[in-house]
Amino acid sequence: MNNGNRSYTDKQAADFQQPVMIHLISKVMRPDGPTEEMELYTDGVLYKKGAVFYLRYREEVKDIGPVDHTIKIQDGEGMILRKGPVAMRQPLKAGASTEGTYETPLGMMRTLTETDRCHVRWHGEQGCGHIDLGYHLYLQGQDVGWFHLNFQLKKAH
Repeated sequence: MNNGNRSYTDKQAADFQQPVMIHLISKVMRPDGPTEEMELYTDGVLYKKGAVFYLRYREEVKDIGPVDHTIKIQDGEGMILRKGPVAMRQPLKAGASTEGTYETPLGMMRTLTETDRCHVRWHGEQGCGHIDLGYHLYLQGQDVGWFHLNFQLKKAH
């Protein structure tokens, strides 16, 4: 049964570490502007420890530099961690509001997310899967927009 708000994983599957190719499609629907869409192709590593999945990768951000990302996800809950010139710690919980932080060279700001999607699927035998995150983001109380992050993952050879 998939109700759209939770992630279903095989809790009996063994822990693993797998290099993966990542295709990220990111959509941002701003409250007073056009929808922005970005695609990223990069390499990363998918880990599984118990029922928790971790996706780690590095992104070269224009005019900022390299930012390391860790996506932690399990059963409708997750965490987005970013480290580098910009840092973020954003807990996610499907159907709930969570507080986090966003730090830039100008200082730290509080964030609030209202999460409606937090899924992970990994098909070990096929060597593919995806992570699907959807949330409304507020920064210092200001509406930033609705974010949809879809990570398509394939086993790297």
